[in-house]
Amino acid sequence: MAKKEQIAGAFNSIIGDQRIRTKKDKVNPVGIALDPEELGRLDQIANELKQSRHAVLLYAVRDFIRRYDQGERPKTKTETKTLLDAS
Repeated sequence: MAKKEQIAGAFNSIIGDQRIRTKKDKVNPVGIALDPEELGRLDQIANELKQSRHAVLLYAVRDFIRRYDQGERPKTKTETKTLLDAS
């Protein structure tokens, strides 16, 4: 198993070192809803990697954006829905 420093280095290569932020840098918090199984799995992963939930989620989002920008697209499907007209 990798040492904590190696894991932290891998995370920092994608998410950047959070300590170098200045007060002028604007960040916008975003919330997500996870079901109990997803939250439990996130906690397991964070504990295994010796990272915070925040670091794992930030890594996942930044990795997704990086891969998306490189042309890797998630699978999608189109659904047609019929809704009641409430007017």
